[in-house]
Amino acid sequence: MARYALDMLPPKTILTGDRHSRLHALLDGIWLPPIIRPVVFGDMGMVCVDRLDEPAVCSLTLSDFVMYAGDAKRPTARYFVETTERPCYVLPSTNDWEGLVRTDSSMRILPRYTFSNDDLDPTRLPGFLSGLPDGFHLRRFDGPAVEKAASERWSQSFVENFAGPQDFLENGVGFGVFHGGKLVSGAASFAVYDRTVEIEVDTHPRYRRRGLATAASASLIHFCIEQGLVPHWDAANEASRALAERLGFTLERRYAVMQI
Repeated sequence: MARYALDMLPPKTILTGDRHSRLHALLDGIWLPPIIRPVVFGDMGMVCVDRLDEPAVCSLTLSDFVMYAGDAKRPTARYFVETTERPCYVLPSTNDWEGLVRTDSSMRILPRYTFSNDDLDPTRLPGFLSGLPDGFHLRRFDGPAVEKAASERWSQSFVENFAGPQDFLENGVGFGVFHGGKLVSGAASFAVYDRTVEIEVDTHPRYRRRGLATAASASLIHFCIEQGLVPHWDAANEASRALAERLGFTLERRYAVMQI
C-alpha cells in the first residue's frame, strides 16, 4: 500500500510551454536517452510536474516510455511512480529513482542500444533498395498509408505519437512496403525534435526475414539526409541492433530500461 494520503498530495500537473528551460534544474547533469529527448526538446509526449512553480519532481512520457527526474525522496516521487500507466518502460535518471522503481514486484531489466550516425554513408543506402521480392512495392507514406498504419496493432507505433494523420503528414515521415495494397513493413518517425527523426521500424510477423525492413529503413534514412534531417536509431533488441549496424550506424551506448 502507498505510504501517503492521496488527498494531501498535489495532483500531477501537465507542463506546457517551454519545457526545456522550465525543467533545466531537474535535468541538469542527467543523461537523457534519445528516446525521451523529443519530450524535452520538442512538444511530443507529456510532461507532468508536482507543481508549476519550481517543480521538484517530474515525469517525461512518450508512448510507453517514461523517465522520472527530480528529488526521488519526496512523497510525490512514489506517487508519480505508483500512478504511472502500465505496462511501461522506465528510464531511470538516478540511482534513487532506480531504487524506487525496483520496489515494483513485476520489474524486469532490459537492454537498449543507442547509435551514432557519424559514419553513415548515404552512397551505400540505394543498394539496399534493389532486393525487394516480386510483388512488393516501396513508397512514402501518404494519408491512406498513415490510416492503415494506425489501424493495425503491429504498425501503430509508426504514427501513435502524432495528434492524427494530418499531424504526421505535416511533421513526420515514413516509408512503407506494400503487398497487394496492404502495408506489410515500414520505417517511420517514431518522434521528431530539433530536426532529428527517431526511427521506428517494424514488419508484419508473416512477412519478416525478406529484407523489407532494410529497404524501408534505407529509404527513410536517405530521405532524412537529403532533407537535412538527422536520422537517429535506438534499438530494443539484437535484430534491430544488427540492422542498424548493417545500414551504417555505429553503437554509441548500451543502457538499461526497467519494464514494469
